[in-house]
Amino acid sequence: MRRMMKAGFLFLGILFVLTACGGGGGGSTTTTTVALTSSKDSAASTGTDAILLTATVSPTVTSGTVTFKINSGPGSFSAISQVSTTTATITNGVATAQLTSDTAGTTEIYATYGTTNSTTKTVRFTAQTVSLTASSPAAMNSDPITLTATVSPAVADGSLVTFSVVSGGAIASIGGATSQNVPTSNSQATAVLTPSGASTGTVVVRATYGTVNSSDVSVQFASITSPVMVLTASKSYLVTAADPILVVASFYPSLSSGTLINMNAAGGAGVIKVEGGTYGTSATPGVIASGALAGKAYVYLKSSDSTTTGNATVTASYGIYPTTSAIVSFLPEIGTSTKSVSLTASALTKIAGRNVTDIRFNIVNDAVSNSACYYKSITPVALLGTLIPNYQQSDANSTVVSFADLSGTGVALGSTAPVKLLDIEYGYNPVMASLSIVPVSMTVAGGASVTLTAADFLIQ
Repeated sequence: MRRMMKAGFLFLGILFVLTACGGGGGGSTTTTTVALTSSKDSAASTGTDAILLTATVSPTVTSGTVTFKINSGPGSFSAISQVSTTTATITNGVATAQLTSDTAGTTEIYATYGTTNSTTKTVRFTAQTVSLTASSPAAMNSDPITLTATVSPAVADGSLVTFSVVSGGAIASIGGATSQNVPTSNSQATAVLTPSGASTGTVVVRATYGTVNSSDVSVQFASITSPVMVLTASKSYLVTAADPILVVASFYPSLSSGTLINMNAAGGAGVIKVEGGTYGTSATPGVIASGALAGKAYVYLKSSDSTTTGNATVTASYGIYPTTSAIVSFLPEIGTSTKSVSLTASALTKIAGRNVTDIRFNIVNDAVSNSACYYKSITPVALLGTLIPNYQQSDANSTVVSFADLSGTGVALGSTAPVKLLDIEYGYNPVMASLSIVPVSMTVAGGASVTLTAADFLIQ
C-alpha cells in the first residue's frame, strides 16, 4: 500500500513538472532577434565623422559577440585602415561599433549574433563642403563687408572656421590680420572684412574648415574717385524657361534715382529689355528709387528664340564707372519633371479652419552654376477658388509663388491633409535639382498672420 502511494506521488510530481514545462511535446521556443540602429543617418566623408552603430540582441544576453559588416558602399570600422568587418563584445545585450568613411556614398551594413542577422541599415556619407558668401559684392572703402561661411554636413557648435585674405591684404583685413579663426554656431561662422580706408581694388577671401576650402570670393572696395559698378546675374539659364532672369547693376558710390545706364547683350543667345519695354540687344534702365532694388538698375534677360544655346554677355556702362559684364550660359532642356506642392496636417492645424486670404512661399532648387532648373508651367488646383496666383523665377534657384484674395473673404482649405496647392513643371539640364520650400507668409480672414515652416509643406 505504501509502495502504491509512493508511486502515485511520484507520478503526480512528474506530471506537475511536465505541465509546468509545457508538457512533453507542445513547448514554445524563443526567437533571437538583432536590432541595428545608428546615431545618425548621415555623416561627412572626412574619415573622422563617425556614425555609432548599436546592435541590440533580444532576449537579452550577457556575453558573446556581435559581428558588424559592411554589405556595400564606402566606409571602415577602423580609422587606421580599411576594415569592412569588426567584432564587438556584448554588454547587457548591446554591442556597438563606429563607422567612418573618407569617400562619399551610400553604405549598407548589418549585424550578426550567432546565426541571426539584423535587417540591413543604410547610412550616407556626404562630402564636407564650405560655402562662403559676402553681404555685398562691393562697398565703399569706408564700409565693412560681412562674410558668412556655412559648413555642410552640420558640425558641432564651436568648430573652427578660418577666414583668410588670399589677395588684397593691403586693401582690407579680417580682424586686423590676414586670417582669423571663428567658432561656428548652427554650422555657420561670420567675420568682418574691414577696409583700410586708404586703398581701393579687389580683395579675394576664402573660408576653411579642417582641410576643406570654400571657393574664393572676390569683393571690391571703391572710392569717389575710383567708383565700382557690379553686374549680377545667374550663371546659367534654360532656353525653355517660362520667365526671364534679372541682370542687376549696383553702384559704389550710389547714383541718383532715374540715372540711365547703358546695357547691351552680345553673343546671340539672349536678349534684354527694361520693365515694360521690348526685347532687343540694348536697353537703358534707370536707377530705381525705392523697393527691394532701390539704388540699382536692372534689365530682363531671356532666350532670343527658346532654342539657341551658348553664352550671352551683358555689359553695363555709365560715366567714369568702369564698364562691367556678366556672362550667362544658355543651356538646352534635356528633360522635364512635374512636382506637386501641398500643405501638410501641421499647416492645417495652424490655420484652424479659418479662410486663407494670402499664401506666399519660394520653391528653391539646388542647381549649381553649370546646371539649370527653371519652371515651364504652374497649374493651381481648383479648390483655391478666388485666390489669384502669381509666379516669378528671376534667378537660377528660386521660384516665387503667391496666392492672394483681394476681396479679403478667403478660401477654406478643408481639414484633410495634404491640401494640394499646385503642380509645377520644371525643365532641367543635366539632372532635375532637389526642391525645398522657404515659406514667406500666410494671412487668414480678419488679417491674422500664420507662421509656417518648411515642415508645413510637402513636395512630391
